[in-house]
Amino acid sequence: MINIQRNLKSNAIIFALAFVSLISITAQAAPLSKDNSADAAVIEANGSNLTSSINRVPADYDHDGKTDIAVFRPSNGTWYIYRSSNQTLQALKWGAEGDVPVPTDFYQPGKSDYTVFRPSDGTWFVSTTESNSAVMARRFGQMGDIPVTGDFVGGSGTDFAVFRPTTGQWFFQEGFGLAVSSQQFGTGGDMPVAGDYDTDGKTDVAVFRHTNGNWYINRTSGGFLAEHWGAYGDVPVRGDYDADGITDLAVFRPSNGTWYVRRSSDGAMQARNWGKDGDKPAVGDYDGDGKFDFAVFRPSNGTWYIWLNSGGTLIVQWGASGDVPVTSLPPNSVQIVF
Repeated sequence: MINIQRNLKSNAIIFALAFVSLISITAQAAPLSKDNSADAAVIEANGSNLTSSINRVPADYDHDGKTDIAVFRPSNGTWYIYRSSNQTLQALKWGAEGDVPVPTDFYQPGKSDYTVFRPSDGTWFVSTTESNSAVMARRFGQMGDIPVTGDFVGGSGTDFAVFRPTTGQWFFQEGFGLAVSSQQFGTGGDMPVAGDYDTDGKTDVAVFRHTNGNWYINRTSGGFLAEHWGAYGDVPVRGDYDADGITDLAVFRPSNGTWYVRRSSDGAMQARNWGKDGDKPAVGDYDGDGKFDFAVFRPSNGTWYIWLNSGGTLIVQWGASGDVPVTSLPPNSVQIVF
């Protein structure tokens, strides 16, 4: 049983879906042989379209321009996607307990892949959305690294990237090539908040320092930027909340369930009380209007609470205790806080 409740302005529409079409695809991400001598390994892939771009709509598995409600269940390594285009369930076993789900679009621009990062050995496992016709495994990273994705070079598609919180280093591998580069930006304990902060089409390296609420951004076109936005214990939830193409500074404060956004379009603050302590922020564009919405996943009851920027709310019971919401946030940054 899936219960969906949607409130649009003064009208309330309640949907109860007793039966859901199930698309079941079974696959298992198998570990690669360990090689501690290098962070990068050879690509293992099938398929011809290996180009991408910055994924403006995170976790869009049906390519309809909207973020899909999705969870990864570590206990059985299964993804459960509620597709916004036709309200059907897509389930795929891809990963293992301990893996971290990462929203990516390596194979088709704007259409998210199933990707997990295995922190135990730094391996990425990628599968296309509809079938296993294109799968890939790549060793890039090491234990303790936080997976990050984006187009850091510009024009090359989605890159593999990790942030090493112990040293504050970033490591990049351009698209599906083998060239590796690195950048020192941040200190131990910082959280990666990469985004396009200068609207030049490239992903900028950025960190949020939760000890003092400061953001440090190395813009590829605009240069270095340091801004204070947040407080100790806040969770960074960066995204484009005003549809101007620039990543906005934003935090979720678990202590009072409030979101604080500084809109890049006019510099104004947007505050929204939406959530409570224990909720996990699950940012995305759930209505396809180009603006990020305020959304949380409540593990205690497996329910999503979404405040749509276009107006209205969406409440969906989708998931269970222990599930991980699949969103645009660096997954480990949320796990550090909660």
